[in-house]
Amino acid sequence: MIQIITETNDGVPPEQEDLEEWATEFGQTFPVVSDVDEVALRYTERGQLSLPSKTLIGRGAEILIADGDPTEADILAALAD
Repeated sequence: MIQIITETNDGVPPEQEDLEEWATEFGQTFPVVSDVDEVALRYTERGQLSLPSKTLIGRGAEILIADGDPTEADILAALAD
């Protein structure tokens, strides 16, 4: 799991300090990364993400569920493949 942040609450691209503060504030134990070029938008049907957004990525970086709500069963199935 990773957390992707495209902008801060002020609408500006996040810097490393912003990412670290976010991870600390919300107790994230997985990577928090910046997507200032909005690469994630390429993988949605609508071309924009609803926030918050969840995308399930399988082996070989295959997008299994884009901008959706993967269930525990979806995640377990992806891990089993």
